[in-house]
Amino acid sequence: MHIEVAKESHQLEMQQYCRSLSDAECDLSSFIKHKLLGLALLERTIARQHTSFAWLSKGDAGAVRALHAKRVLSRILKLDLAKAFDSVSWHDWIAALLSSASTKVRINGYPGRRICHARGLRQGDPLLPMLFVLVMEYLLGVNHRISMYADDVAVILSPSRLDLTSLKEIIEIFAGATGLVTYVSKSQLFPIRCSEDETRLSQKIFHCPIATFPCKYLGVPLSVYKASIVDFQPLIDKVAARTNLPVIPVPLAIVLGLSPWAMESIDRLHRSFLWAGMEAVLGGKCSVAWIRVCQPKILGGLGLPNLWLMA
Repeated sequence: MHIEVAKESHQLEMQQYCRSLSDAECDLSSFIKHKLLGLALLERTIARQHTSFAWLSKGDAGAVRALHAKRVLSRILKLDLAKAFDSVSWHDWIAALLSSASTKVRINGYPGRRICHARGLRQGDPLLPMLFVLVMEYLLGVNHRISMYADDVAVILSPSRLDLTSLKEIIEIFAGATGLVTYVSKSQLFPIRCSEDETRLSQKIFHCPIATFPCKYLGVPLSVYKASIVDFQPLIDKVAARTNLPVIPVPLAIVLGLSPWAMESIDRLHRSFLWAGMEAVLGGKCSVAWIRVCQPKILGGLGLPNLWLMA
């Protein structure tokens, strides 16, 4: 950590302060990556991967429908990591990281003597989340299309024997290097336009249950077909139970796109709660048009989310 001490008081301005990374922060990434050299075997395994399917990024349900509509033979493998945050092998990482770090105070442009750390951590130091992110970063280097949020992982891959066996090998290498073991019994394999022989081959290699669409990933319903009223009904029920939280349907509206029926049903619940505190209300009790209520506060509205603009 470097601290600039100005020579004169009138020079104490924001642009004169220098804040660079401390030795501990600089050593964090390089040291941990050095300890994960066992993952280098992934580089040779990744080279054998040549899948070219669409990304399943951040819960994008459109990728599933696109693969089904274009008759692309593929698989979606949902992995369940066994006690993900509790299983990361970090033996001696933290001790070596802290004991090897030091701090120097820069006074008038010249660094002072080295101060070795003996104890203590900064409050709010995001050490554990950073360690987990660095571990999972290696899995993102696989040429398969991977969607990952914390320990929720979904992979789109080809039903060929080469892709299936290679991905299984990658998962095993990753588990040996990081300690993150996959729960095979809780993982699921979703065939898309695959024959029975291809499905049996996938199950034989991964030994995980074969599931069918629709399913949920990160709380978003995934289906090879357009979402129906039945798919949106749980969301409507959730909004009805928590009408004081109008932001509940926003993530689903952005990712999946709500049907006109779903948006009208949600708006009806919000109008009833706002104007009467009831589950249903007649139009005569609505004092202001709903489109104006959804306008920003600076324009005279209440700033409630307009689902029709998010669909």
